[in-house]
Amino acid sequence: MFRLYLALLLASASFAQSKAVAQTGEFSRPLAATSPSSPHSAQNVPSAKQSTSDPASTLLPTDTVVTIHGLCSDIGIGSAPADSNSCITRIKKADFDIFVESLRASGQRIPQELTPELRRTIAQTYVESLTFEEAGRKAGLDHDARFLTAMKGIRIVLLSRMYQFQMEQNAKQVSQADVETYYRENPAKFEQLELTHLVIPTNNPTNLRDEEFHAKAEQLAQELRNRLAAGEDADKLEKEAFEKLSQKSPPATKLLPARRGDYSLDQEEKLFALKPGEVTPVVKLPSVYVVYKLISRRTIPLDEAKDEISLKLATERLERETKARKDAVHADYDSRYFGPSPSAASAASKAGAN
Repeated sequence: MFRLYLALLLASASFAQSKAVAQTGEFSRPLAATSPSSPHSAQNVPSAKQSTSDPASTLLPTDTVVTIHGLCSDIGIGSAPADSNSCITRIKKADFDIFVESLRASGQRIPQELTPELRRTIAQTYVESLTFEEAGRKAGLDHDARFLTAMKGIRIVLLSRMYQFQMEQNAKQVSQADVETYYRENPAKFEQLELTHLVIPTNNPTNLRDEEFHAKAEQLAQELRNRLAAGEDADKLEKEAFEKLSQKSPPATKLLPARRGDYSLDQEEKLFALKPGEVTPVVKLPSVYVVYKLISRRTIPLDEAKDEISLKLATERLERETKARKDAVHADYDSRYFGPSPSAASAASKAGAN
């Protein structure tokens, strides 16, 4: 028998996760190369990794992992009745593991592989909750009308979260046939371009009204565009442009591989119309001139694309089911109690402004 405590579910687990981030150094991976239009944004947030030498791997499910001295209650997760004389409550590894899995099922973002530090944080917070829970029961708060009402609300929230978790797991069951069908029906989505580019600033950073700089930059952009098309090296041209404009630190010319959706529609149309070796006209962006050159293009093979397709199909399934559930329900809110809806308030505000 075990009970899920609201304090642990909604506060403690999230605190433990934030502590794990600090301990394991989760991070966002920066771009390998950049462009003015920022076509790629790659993030990698790894889960906490369990050490291969983790002594937890030697424990049996029946081994006690938490021993609580001074707690006589048998209300803890999977705990046997406490020792009658010494008031000791013991929690087995199997019960603690099931408890952690229940936190995940309730929507808590807890890594699949836990560090010993994160396990300890969860366990310590759980023990603290048990300590005050026992005191609350002795004070009779478990019969308080507010507590009983709150427990009904907790049940609703918890079942909702667990069902959404189940929806997510079900949506991930994407068949190989579905993956192959999507790949076959959407060939354009898997075209990939290898690009290089020139970036030439339009403004003098020390004097934005420097018209002579503007004119020189515009002329230089067109000249270097023609030389890039003629086959000259992009890095050499980029360096030359910055030297002529008395600017420092020219950016990298090589870009991350480009896919449809990485650039604005007008740029995408120009880029995917190129043949290898061709360059675009000079593209004027707010603070730079840009020229793109296509080095090569390829179609990503199915083996490389299958994980991406599986994730996309799973996401679409989950979105459809979520929308269907929400669309099947409609609620009216009494404005005398809740005030006007945000949409109605916004419409009234716009009407008043006109």
